[in-house]
Amino acid sequence: MKNIRHFPFPQSQRGMATLLIAMLLLGILTVVTFLALQVGIFEQRTVGAENRQRMVEQVADAGLSQAAEFIKAQTRPLTRDWMSADAATRRWALCDRGDTTWPCGAETSPNRRERLFRYQFGTDNAGTPNLDERLVFVSQTAAGGVTGIGGFTSNYAVGGLLCMVDNTDPINPACATVVDPARGWTGPVAVTLVSRSTIPGESAAGTAKVTVGSFRAINGPPNVPIIASAGIGGLGSGEIVASPNAGGFGVPLSIWANTDVDITTGGTMQSCHLGEFLTNFTASGPRPYDGITVCDTCRCNGLEIDRGLLSGKVTGGGLGSAQYEGIDVLDVDNSTAASPNGSLPDTTYFPFHPLDNPANSLDDSLFEYIFGQENSSEDSSALVDADGNGKDDGRDFMERSAIILNGGSCANLNATSTGLYYVPPGVSCRLGGQIGTPSEPIALVVEGSLDIQASTVIYGMVFVKRGIGTTPIVDVRGGMQLYGALVTEGALEIRGSPQFIYDERVLTNMAFAPGFQRFGVLPGSWSDADSF
Repeated sequence: MKNIRHFPFPQSQRGMATLLIAMLLLGILTVVTFLALQVGIFEQRTVGAENRQRMVEQVADAGLSQAAEFIKAQTRPLTRDWMSADAATRRWALCDRGDTTWPCGAETSPNRRERLFRYQFGTDNAGTPNLDERLVFVSQTAAGGVTGIGGFTSNYAVGGLLCMVDNTDPINPACATVVDPARGWTGPVAVTLVSRSTIPGESAAGTAKVTVGSFRAINGPPNVPIIASAGIGGLGSGEIVASPNAGGFGVPLSIWANTDVDITTGGTMQSCHLGEFLTNFTASGPRPYDGITVCDTCRCNGLEIDRGLLSGKVTGGGLGSAQYEGIDVLDVDNSTAASPNGSLPDTTYFPFHPLDNPANSLDDSLFEYIFGQENSSEDSSALVDADGNGKDDGRDFMERSAIILNGGSCANLNATSTGLYYVPPGVSCRLGGQIGTPSEPIALVVEGSLDIQASTVIYGMVFVKRGIGTTPIVDVRGGMQLYGALVTEGALEIRGSPQFIYDERVLTNMAFAPGFQRFGVLPGSWSDADSF
């Protein structure tokens, strides 16, 4: 047998397999690297887009906040001056039913859209109103934009849609489209603010909207000329014109108190009906003024029982010169007050009595009765202690909602003063001249001292807020007139010869006049579903 010789494989052939495997792995790594790079770039772009989108959304929200503050500061002209028939001052125009552009398109229902007014401001060279795309504050487009995330610049503008709420049908309220151009709209309103923001040169854009609604600073006007949550120590020689039906149909009320009102001893206080008051005058007599009848020289004095006089000093009618308490005084005296009409029932309800928290004498007080705000820090629904005084006695609400008067600023009140004003503790308030008007009255809440000068005429309400352990004193020098109501927490003492003339129209205007409107964001109204 021959020997068989084996020859080994060349070294180069064994290296070829290794090379092929290495090239395969390198190819796989290359593909993985490119995929990872693509994923990284995609994620980077996604993060950048999310940042830009987050920025425009935040800028749109900032626009809503700025516009909401603007609306809150414009309660007076919002639906009065801006509803003027004058094209140069009118700032609201009805949306078209089919207008789906910004901002009218933020309302999806054509039936509701055609009853909304969009905000307009400014005119072109021909004097035609422009439908401006922003409210009157400076647009960030004109101001150079807002620097946001990553150094990008975003511009925004805010539009407004006005609904003048017609609540004639409380179940299905609608938006009114007709308004008296001379007086404007005096009812509640809702303004939907539509804010959109963009980044110049980018596709990022954001739209957000929220509705700001109006509410009254005063829950309900009082319907009695004088209300006191404790005894009345004296009424001086004052005169009161009663509210004709405050005690029920045909039952007038002049005073409402939760303790005894003693007007049968001392003093010369008198109360009477409005009709007889206006016909018992000297000199010029009654005259029309701003929608009501006023009179500088009319008096209850000299009237007789059952001929206009209700309570006070009797000068005729066979009763000599006695003083008596008539049916117009609602108090607590165990029905012993002398009256030609017989025994009078005692007060069976008064809002000073604690209801929610019997341990807290301030709970459910007259303040809550008038303003609709809790007056107790011990109540679970009480307001937040905004002023840091350790309690909430209603003062926080006043500091947020009223114009605060300090020092001698009470002296600046005049006929153009309207709305809610607050005199904090320790401040002396001296009033003189005419304050407010029948159509634009004033509500003055006094927690300091109150001094009313002679010949002062006030249209609206004076609310004397009680201090702990003090007795409010309304010091009247000479004669003054209050067309409206005087309300005091605690006892009351009146000095001088004032006239308190109940006028329902003045008090109604106090509840609905623009100066008493406040605005707040309606819960659940924020949305970013729209896109423009």
